[in-house]
Amino acid sequence: MKNRDLTIRTATPAGHNALRGLADRDSARPLTGLVLIAERERAGGRGRSRNGTAIADPLEPSADAMSALRRRW
Repeated sequence: MKNRDLTIRTATPAGHNALRGLADRDSARPLTGLVLIAERERAGGRGRSRNGTAIADPLEPSADAMSALRRRW
């Protein structure tokens, strides 16, 4: 999918809750602080904190979304 299909936003408290589950699936620590989320309809999310730590659903393609998140920070 192309980047235009992505929604990138700042994580809200509810978004941080969803990212905790994503971190579990990614076998990673939950992201803290200011976090950007990249989402697609019907696809797992991806997250990146300001310090560069990133998480993604290991069962979903995420290279283009992670690239878009990196360009934001």
